[in-house]
Amino acid sequence: MKTKIQLALLLLTGTMGALALFPSSARPDPSNSAWQVFPSPNVGSQDNVLIAVAGSSRSDVWAVGQYVPDNGTNHTNTLALHYNGSAWSVVPSPSAPDTATAFLSVTAAYSRAWAVGYGLPTFFAQSLIAAWDGSHWTLVPHPQPGMSDMLFAVEAVSDRDVWAAGWRRTDDTVFHTLVEHFDGTKWTVVPTPDPGALGNQLYGLHAIASNDIWAVGQKLTGTGPDSSLVLHWNGSSWTEVNVAPMAKAGTELLSVAGHWAGGLLAVGESQDYVQSSRTFAVRAGSFHWGIVPSGNVGTGENHLVSVAVNEAGNAWAVGHSADAEDKNGLTLIERFDGSSWTVVPSPNGTTDGNNFLGGIAVVGGELWAVGTFDGPDAAQTLILHSSR
Repeated sequence: MKTKIQLALLLLTGTMGALALFPSSARPDPSNSAWQVFPSPNVGSQDNVLIAVAGSSRSDVWAVGQYVPDNGTNHTNTLALHYNGSAWSVVPSPSAPDTATAFLSVTAAYSRAWAVGYGLPTFFAQSLIAAWDGSHWTLVPHPQPGMSDMLFAVEAVSDRDVWAAGWRRTDDTVFHTLVEHFDGTKWTVVPTPDPGALGNQLYGLHAIASNDIWAVGQKLTGTGPDSSLVLHWNGSSWTEVNVAPMAKAGTELLSVAGHWAGGLLAVGESQDYVQSSRTFAVRAGSFHWGIVPSGNVGTGENHLVSVAVNEAGNAWAVGHSADAEDKNGLTLIERFDGSSWTVVPSPNGTTDGNNFLGGIAVVGGELWAVGTFDGPDAAQTLILHSSR
């Protein structure tokens, strides 16, 4: 089963495809509520990938990921794009020197923003945290426990209450849940459960209030298929919440969103020993998270990697599906109406190559989804927009 970082790295692989459907000077019709490709910039002529998106208002939206510089090195740099209400532009962002670096998540609130990810100075990854102060991105000191650690998700309750989640790896090569908290002064590690005897990882995070925060991922029990992991913060401690398993299939959750306990949704993927990866979704109940059947396209691999929920309780999830014949990836968007998931039409950057979506957000009542597609010579940023 692919982890979230493997999906992120997958965005930088694949064959070169065709030109974008919209030239850089084009602008979608704002009166059209269907999903449309929105013009987005790239850095240099090598691979550019967007993995996450978030915003505080219609004129303050961030998309982050990584790009390959043109200087001929094998390294990657962090990538940050900003939308000011009319156009996207590249904003300089810090990268660890002489190493592969990437942003994997971003949160924006009160004209500030935080991004998390990783650097790969050796064979062992080290987490990155960067802060936007209104004019510059800077790397922020924080704990880096274990032999290796990575942060996949970040969420801000306020400027003085920010959370990040991922995993840490110890010398015995076992993965453990990792949650860090910023109190306005410094980042510290907050103890979290490790229910899986063979390993635990966190990939998604959602903050409703200072005493109501959710984290999702996967645990490896050793007694059956890998299974989904949900943790909850009640203001004083993190505890595990029960998630319904799938018979004879391993599952993992990559993203969580919602506004209250009954309106929380998490998405990811499932896989048995015969079938390719398929989409997987669960919904919070009174005492546990239950499975909500989700859609798939064709018989090839299907992945959901990010979910967003609006105030009315409607949800959208994004990822990609793979053509069973030529293995090309196509964008995948599903909508949840409160009772069931439905695959909705979504555009692609190319019709002859790979397309992937890595993040989705509801900002000011509008929807943004970000990812990448195979351009004529390299992977290019892909941004989709809907005014629904």
